[in-house]
Amino acid sequence: GEAAVELKEVDAANNLPEFEFRCQTAKLLLECAAILRESSASSNESLSANSHHDQFLSAAISVLGSLLAQNDEVIEVWFLTGCAFAAKSLGESAKYYFDMALQMLQDTKKALEQELAFADDEDIADLKEQLEENRVQIEDVHAKLAELGTVEGDDEESMEE
Repeated sequence: GEAAVELKEVDAANNLPEFEFRCQTAKLLLECAAILRESSASSNESLSANSHHDQFLSAAISVLGSLLAQNDEVIEVWFLTGCAFAAKSLGESAKYYFDMALQMLQDTKKALEQELAFADDEDIADLKEQLEENRVQIEDVHAKLAELGTVEGDDEESMEE
C-alpha cells in the first residue's frame, strides 16, 4: 500500500500549482477590472471599458468558483470572491463571501491562540507572527464589509453587528 500513498502524494503535488496558478489568474483578472474602471472614470470610452470591466469580473468569478469547488477551505479565495462581487455591485453576494472569510479567520485565530497557550519556546515567535497576519486579514475583511455598508445604503444590514 505504500506505493499507493506515494502516488496520491504525487497527484496532490501535481494539483497544487494548478490551484495556485488559477488563484493568481483570478487576482490578475480583478486587477484588470479595477484598472479598467479607473480608466473609464477618466475617459469618454466608458461604455466599452465598462463591458470589458464586467467581462473581467465575470471571468474572475468563474475561476474563483472553480477554486471553491476544488477546495473550500482557502480563506483567500472566499475573500477574493467577495471582492469580485463587491466590484460588480452585488452587495448581498459579496457580504456572504466576506462573512465566510471572516468566520474562517476567526476560527483560525482561536486555533492559533490555543496552540500558543501550549507552544514550545521555539514555536512562539512563529505563532505570534501568524496571529498578527490573521489580525490584519480580519481588519481587511471588516474594512470590506464596512465599504459594502456605505455602498449599498441598506442600513438594516450594517446595524446587525
